[in-house]
Amino acid sequence: GPADKGGVKYIGPQAAEKFLSHHNREDRPQEIRLCGEEKGRSCGRCIGGSQMKNILKLALSLMVFATVACVGLAFVYEGTKEQISVNQSAKLNNALKEIFGEDTEFDEIKDLPASSDGAVTFTAAYRLKKENTVTGMALTAQDTGFSDILEALVGIGSDGKIVGVRVLKDTDTPGLGAKAALPTFYGQFAGMTADGTIKVTKDGGAVEAITAATITSRAVSLLVNTAGEAGKKWLAAEGALK
Repeated sequence: GPADKGGVKYIGPQAAEKFLSHHNREDRPQEIRLCGEEKGRSCGRCIGGSQMKNILKLALSLMVFATVACVGLAFVYEGTKEQISVNQSAKLNNALKEIFGEDTEFDEIKDLPASSDGAVTFTAAYRLKKENTVTGMALTAQDTGFSDILEALVGIGSDGKIVGVRVLKDTDTPGLGAKAALPTFYGQFAGMTADGTIKVTKDGGAVEAITAATITSRAVSLLVNTAGEAGKKWLAAEGALK
């Protein structure tokens, strides 16, 4: 509330009108100053100052809470990071076996092939062997779907055709773009030749787009075509293309 000091009455802006209305001329101090009038900030001696203190307390409490939450999340991430990595490796191994068969051996290719399309990025490559003979190669590639990044494993056989595709990551719209991870969609690519013709039917290709998810369907088709072309070039350079 109001505070006297040296004949000067300090009062917050919100209380000024109320204070003056309850005091006659004889009771009023010689001078009334609004809190923070001269320095542009609350002096802490009136209602305005009290409100500011409450705001600062609330801000400090929120800052402490946010800090504790961040530290907690960091500990959770560190504790689960290794398990996440193990799960991802297992998913990739299973996908390679599904595409090329259980008896197929594979090793990682250190020098990634170049992508011919700026929208598609290769993140890993694998050499596939059976009885010490190169039977194909596989690429994990990323492209952008309707609302997020999608990642797929594309297997290319020694004949230059797509052996199979498995979607490793797709967080697109549930019920629509996310259907790219279903066999009814990615199963279409097996046996296709990556020569620029792997497109959805609307673009003159043979890929049946997912209903109401044409953008995602186009993104997967581009990813498969780009990976297939890179895979053929790599196999040819290795002398493994028939």
